[in-house]
Amino acid sequence: MDVVRGDELDAVDGEDVVADRHVDARLGQRRAQAAKDYLVSLGVEARRADTISYGEERPLDPEHNELAWALNRRAHFVVRTGR
Repeated sequence: MDVVRGDELDAVDGEDVVADRHVDARLGQRRAQAAKDYLVSLGVEARRADTISYGEERPLDPEHNELAWALNRRAHFVVRTGR
């Protein structure tokens, strides 16, 4: 991923939906924070990275089975440019 000076990053969590909604939200936020911490450990300034956890709102796979839950248990990065 190429990130240039001035770009900002979102560490985005996509949550599986197997637990209580509040538990999923906490797990999702922890996963997004861990992704941000990883970026910071690589030298990205913490103020340039935000975390977002969408929980059940934006699953990668909306099915309710083990494969879908595994796919939704992820974090990814979004580069925001031109801010």
